[in-house]
Amino acid sequence: MREVEIFEAALAIADPHARAAFLDEACAGDATLRADLDKLLAIHDADSGLPDRSLAVALGAAGVATPEDVVADPGMSSPSADRFLAEASIDGITLLRAVGRGGFGRVYEGIERGTGRHVAVKALRGELVSDAARARLAREARLLGSLSHPAIPAVVGFGTTVIDGAAIPWLATEFVAGASRITDHARSAGLDTTARLALLAKVCDAVAHAHDAGIVHRDLKPDNILVDAAGEPKVIDFGWARGVGPDWTGATALTEAGQIVGTWQYIAPEQFSEQRATPGFAGDVYSLGVVAYELLGERPPYDVRGRLLPAIAAIVQHAVPASLTSLDRSIPLGLSRIVDRCLEKRPVDRYPSARSLAEDLERYRSGRAIEARAPSFPRALWQVARRHPAASAALAGVILGLLVAVIGISRFAFEAERSRRAETAALDRARASGEQAAAERDVANRRLYRGTLARLVAATERGDGVLAAGLHDEAVGLASIVRGKDAVDAGRFLELRCVEAGLDRSAGVLVGHQGAVVDLAVSPDGRRLASAGVDGTLRLWDTATGRTCGQLDHNSESLGHVAWSPDGDLIATVTMSGKVRLWVAGSLECKAIVADGERGGGGVVFSPDSSRLLTAGTDGTARLWNVADGSPAGVLEGHDGQLVAMQWSPDGTRIITGSIDTSFRLWDAAGHWQASRRPHATLVTAVAFTPDSRAIISGARNGSMVLWPFAEGGPDLVFEGHRAAISGLEVSPDGRFVASCSKDRTVRLWETATGKPLDGVGLHAARIAAVLFTEDSGRLVSAADDGSIRVWDATTGKPKGDLFGHRGAVTALRRIPGSGMIASASIDGTVRLWSPATIADFGTIATAGSAIELIAYGSGPDEIAVGTRRGTISILDPAGGPERAAIRAPDGQWNAFAATPDLQGLVAASDDGRLRLWDRRQGKVRLVEKAHAGRIDDVSFAAGGERVVSVSRDAAARLWDFRSGEPVATLGGHEGPVTAIAVSEARGALATGSVDGTIRLWDAREGSSLGVLGGGDEAVRRLGFVGDMGVLLVGGAEGTVTVLDLDGKRVRHRLRSGHRRVREFVVSGDGRRLAVSHDGAVIVLWDLDRGEAIVELPGHGNQAMTLAFSPDGECLVTGSRDGTIRLWDPDDGGELLTVPGHSLTVTTLAMTPDGHSFLTGGADGGVLIWGRTAEDRRRTRLIAPGDSSSVDARPARLGETVR
Repeated sequence: MREVEIFEAALAIADPHARAAFLDEACAGDATLRADLDKLLAIHDADSGLPDRSLAVALGAAGVATPEDVVADPGMSSPSADRFLAEASIDGITLLRAVGRGGFGRVYEGIERGTGRHVAVKALRGELVSDAARARLAREARLLGSLSHPAIPAVVGFGTTVIDGAAIPWLATEFVAGASRITDHARSAGLDTTARLALLAKVCDAVAHAHDAGIVHRDLKPDNILVDAAGEPKVIDFGWARGVGPDWTGATALTEAGQIVGTWQYIAPEQFSEQRATPGFAGDVYSLGVVAYELLGERPPYDVRGRLLPAIAAIVQHAVPASLTSLDRSIPLGLSRIVDRCLEKRPVDRYPSARSLAEDLERYRSGRAIEARAPSFPRALWQVARRHPAASAALAGVILGLLVAVIGISRFAFEAERSRRAETAALDRARASGEQAAAERDVANRRLYRGTLARLVAATERGDGVLAAGLHDEAVGLASIVRGKDAVDAGRFLELRCVEAGLDRSAGVLVGHQGAVVDLAVSPDGRRLASAGVDGTLRLWDTATGRTCGQLDHNSESLGHVAWSPDGDLIATVTMSGKVRLWVAGSLECKAIVADGERGGGGVVFSPDSSRLLTAGTDGTARLWNVADGSPAGVLEGHDGQLVAMQWSPDGTRIITGSIDTSFRLWDAAGHWQASRRPHATLVTAVAFTPDSRAIISGARNGSMVLWPFAEGGPDLVFEGHRAAISGLEVSPDGRFVASCSKDRTVRLWETATGKPLDGVGLHAARIAAVLFTEDSGRLVSAADDGSIRVWDATTGKPKGDLFGHRGAVTALRRIPGSGMIASASIDGTVRLWSPATIADFGTIATAGSAIELIAYGSGPDEIAVGTRRGTISILDPAGGPERAAIRAPDGQWNAFAATPDLQGLVAASDDGRLRLWDRRQGKVRLVEKAHAGRIDDVSFAAGGERVVSVSRDAAARLWDFRSGEPVATLGGHEGPVTAIAVSEARGALATGSVDGTIRLWDAREGSSLGVLGGGDEAVRRLGFVGDMGVLLVGGAEGTVTVLDLDGKRVRHRLRSGHRRVREFVVSGDGRRLAVSHDGAVIVLWDLDRGEAIVELPGHGNQAMTLAFSPDGECLVTGSRDGTIRLWDPDDGGELLTVPGHSLTVTTLAMTPDGHSFLTGGADGGVLIWGRTAEDRRRTRLIAPGDSSSVDARPARLGETVR
């Protein structure tokens, strides 16, 4: 039950004790949910006003997640939204939760006292409570109050409530329960064209009702047309509505003249003109036409996503969309013509009102003649010309040629020429139509591809590894269509590699079984692993290499269990039919047949001293066997049903067995019965000894758990919390904690000494099969039937991460002694090796105590340089491991770094004017104490690494000899601080830019002047050469990027997007694309050849700080102050992938030379790697017990190896 349902059920219970008991059961131990419900019930019962809180808190309180079964306004920022009025009561309406957000206020779901009716309450945001906003809400109330239609929510109430003296206007209307957007509903319900048309007719009738009352909605779109749980449409949000005609004169005109109102892709063309028409009914008709087009054709008439406003206006005003019938031949021509008339460019050519549209739809549905007609021949030609300009130009050429032919040739020649030209025109039209269809298919495939990637990331974040793996397969298939199969096979696409990296986080995968792997056993020294499969094979693996080192075949008889003796000499196997055999671990020779299956097979356990073997049968007995010769050593009898659990105590003195007869029994090492207990009302499902062998923990089918301290004789300790059968128990190696898992899909942690549960309950989406502590007791690992494996902090119960890789139920978890690793088996036929201790650091190759300012790759992918704000420069292997070398500055803040392409030369610049030069070839570090009088803003290498250029706010740029640290030249002439530098190795030149607007060119070796590039009208913020093309880019403080042709000595383009200040820019490797970040979360993509903006990239929630193209130019990567990393398609600006990366600002990023992965650095001090897949991470050596240099070692701590 969700919170609202529990609340409603509790309202119906008058008796306070009965209500409390119900809430205890319904909340199932969820303290936060119980507290929220108690507060809501108290408010509702008392009909109190708003809670006592300050105005600042009331208007800006933290949000709550919007539940899946409540439709959120598309403008609402999920997963959290402002709930400043939630848990309050307004005039007898108890507000339950925030469900939507718009530009002026928040929408809440509420419930009326007495009637129990659900209502939607819109309340203005506090900072927007102005006279105009109050008037707007009052207007909406008046307009809605004048309407009465089943498809328009009725007004319930309107008024003002007071918070700390501030008046907050509100409007309550009928609540649309279980609602979804009309287009989403049609898609999810699988509605055919007839059903969709019926929905559309009801919507048009509702809007017609408003038009009949003189009301224009002005914001019709799928977001404002909802379909409730009963399948009935509702037209909502009359916030922008306006009354027209004598009844409404002046009363509702609250928008300024010329103001564009509505959502761009649904706004009528006339609203984009400089002299915007007064909003009228024809504008609503146009919006309904766009909605109808999307509803029937399942795509918008125009693709305006990511485009700038001028481009959107041009498309809406001039482009003629393809008819619905041309998109889908199943859509009747008459219906297509009705929609075409709605989308006419001129208002006079549309239906005059929604009433006329509704009547024509009704005529169509009843089979009568409709008003919408095919366009006249001249108008049809005009529409064809708009839709297919190239083909139309060809047709015009044909007509002109025909006129000439009539004059100059005979009738027969004319006919021949006409025939030839007609054939050519037909071929041109067919070719154009094919090209358009291909282009539309490409757009659709790209959208599907990106949508699949987004779903894949969401599934990964939810921990649904199986779904994520399936979506990955879908994405690969789509990529093979969108980008070409060969490229996908080569693993070239960065966005796919980024998601692949998170889908398999195992350190190794062991493949060989033909079917499910059902059990695992590990040698005591951790060097070998045994796996048992339903294919009847036992396989031995070398954990250091992942290679098979032995195999046994049980004549295709499925295995059920395997165990390794504590002394490492023997392996025991049990088949599904109950055959128990002992094998010599070294040679895999059969030592003894212990049982031949006559009593069925259960588990198998060696005694701690390896002298005896304990087996369980289906007849309610357990049997002891002498390992030396396989002879019987005793029978443990007494249970009245089959055994389901058994264990040998760690000290070897006792045995515990549990049965379906609800009892467990304690035996001595010889198999003599000592005690029997029935602490549970249902059958025992799990038992475990504590590490000191002095207590037993048991779990049962009803979810109960009991600790019996048999050695001390104290009272039982009861563990309460699970609501279904216990499926696994584990005591931490240090004995401090107990872990349990249950069929209720939860994992719980308890203090062994007190039975007190740790805060938090771990949850899986499927039944949990096993839990296991790591060797150091610091982590708990849980595995479920959906293939998910999760890691928890064993001391707090907090989640640490997910181990993705398996594609089927996990059947076994085992520790690998001495390595900190664990192994898992699955029905997917694989065994995987994991490092739970480093799961929180997955993808992190280094950490530092200050912000990362530099990441640079060398000429190959196996070495990087990292610089930090505290002046540390480290050399690392990006595959992981400790620092190879490092230097650290003695003090100060270091904000600028540079490296040579081979990383043999590195330089750092400080806030107080110092330079630190590290020559790795000579093994020398030099410090230039007073390179500048103040902060050095930028440094760069020049002249093949022999020179270093630095710029500062002291209005000087200086050239230095890298080997000696001596000054070469002062690059003067600027009349203000020098803010930018750029180096062209191809030209042997460097450029400096200043706030005075000038750019100066210099010889990179000698520092002599090569010229001045005129005084611009903007301060220079960024400079960059475009390869060896003789082009210099200049980024200005006012947002202009100037493209200078140095050879032609001219300005090629001035790129103006309307945004201020160029913060960063980057050019693709082929020089065709330019990405520019401006102040705010704005990135604009440009075509450098044409000097035209391609698209403005939305998405980042804060300033984009760093940009990089992949080497092939097919992907743009951006990092932001919001901590996210985003990948974009440079061809159309489509967002390929968004991944949460750093907890603070992403400060820098660097691509590998091959473009297969990239690194990011953050203000949080982390260096993360993206696109390194599981195969990249796995080396020949997987695990070496006690070896910290294994593949999943912890990230390097920068500055630990310091010169």
